[in-house]
Amino acid sequence: MNNDRGFEILEDMGVWRSPTELAKHRAIIRCETERLVIAAPDGTVLTHWWLYALIEIPAPEGTARFTPDPNGPEYVEITDEYLITSLRKRLEHEPDTDHVSRRNWYPLYSQLAVGLAVLVVVLYLLSTQFLNSVPDYLVNTQKNAIGEGIFDALLRREGVERCSSIAGDASLTILKRRIANDFDGEFRVVRGIDSPSLVLPGNLLILNASLLFSFEDPHVIAGHVLLAMEQERENDSLIRFTDTLRPIESVRLVIGYDLEADVFDRFTDQIIEPSDVPVSLESLAQRFKQAGVLAKPFADAAAGSGFDGDGFLQVANFEGDLRAATVLGDADWLQLKNICR
Repeated sequence: MNNDRGFEILEDMGVWRSPTELAKHRAIIRCETERLVIAAPDGTVLTHWWLYALIEIPAPEGTARFTPDPNGPEYVEITDEYLITSLRKRLEHEPDTDHVSRRNWYPLYSQLAVGLAVLVVVLYLLSTQFLNSVPDYLVNTQKNAIGEGIFDALLRREGVERCSSIAGDASLTILKRRIANDFDGEFRVVRGIDSPSLVLPGNLLILNASLLFSFEDPHVIAGHVLLAMEQERENDSLIRFTDTLRPIESVRLVIGYDLEADVFDRFTDQIIEPSDVPVSLESLAQRFKQAGVLAKPFADAAAGSGFDGDGFLQVANFEGDLRAATVLGDADWLQLKNICR
């Protein structure tokens, strides 16, 4: 025992239970004016606790245990009677009632703070603002996975199948390169759906095989591809997909969990029918011009499906400049038409 600035400082060997290792260590227990210091035998300070935060907990006979958190694993065990008596007196006569109150409330404050933070996060995740901005949180790999999930859901429908062959796929790649070289995605042919063409999240463009069977002019096929791209620009398929998600599904998607198959099945019910998304005829005509695709063959073929062919031809006044535009050569066109065989 020694004196420091008039205050009694008591020190003795005891046992300290580490909160991380959950093991007991011999330690120097030093009671100062306002805190209890725990040090290694060589004098290295391991930790310290404020006296006002200490609580005495049950201990074996002949010893006393003190801890700052009765629910935690950490405590000190003391056998020196004089040090034990001094600590108990200081705790009993602690003058700062606020400190005593804080000693009991600190664990609860911590739990309340964590709970409040979790509540704020949950409320935000379920808010309209979050649900409307789900696509902004998705990375390209997630968008691609969504597109593949929808595509697999399409193939699960009765009568729907993908058409693919080495030669046909090569012609499809040539078609993409000639009319949509800046399209960062993939073209696929499917039969058994009603929609002539559509774009899925992740830039997966689906072309209806019936177009290949029904028309002899590749400009018609190319026109439907360009129309699907324009409809995608006007009405993003990723936004339409996330709008069909339930709140909990949106949260799971954003934090990286896979979606169940029925989520994609639900969405295919909406897209399997022909799209009625209106497009700007001027913008569509500009796509045709840039791609070198003739407007009249497409306008004549699409007019029967509700497309404003006459209005489109009025704004697509560039065909004289295209002259003998070639979308696909005869051999490539034949290979594409036979992709389903």
